[in-house]
Amino acid sequence: MNSTYVSKQKRQLYKARQKKLGQTLRKLRKDSGLKQGQLAKVIGIAQPDVSKIENGERLIRFTELDLYAYALDMTVGEFVKCLLEEMLETNGGLIPDEPLSSETLQNE
Repeated sequence: MNSTYVSKQKRQLYKARQKKLGQTLRKLRKDSGLKQGQLAKVIGIAQPDVSKIENGERLIRFTELDLYAYALDMTVGEFVKCLLEEMLETNGGLIPDEPLSSETLQNE
């Protein structure tokens, strides 16, 4: 497998995971009954940033995790667990069948 293919494959996987994370965050927000603007106010970011996160165009920052969880009335642990469970449950092939070897990754 050549390094260009691996690099492209990794980028596609990363983008798919980022999009799925956003969809999961949107589902959690909607399940909690919050609008994007309400969530943005609690987190301290602009509503368009919430939209970008939910559309997979911007990652949620580590420093925003606790505020996101607070807004959804969860602990950070519950929030992360919920995210992981949802992403794994609806994986849709986002985890490769075979892990990339360390040798392959070093050759990029």
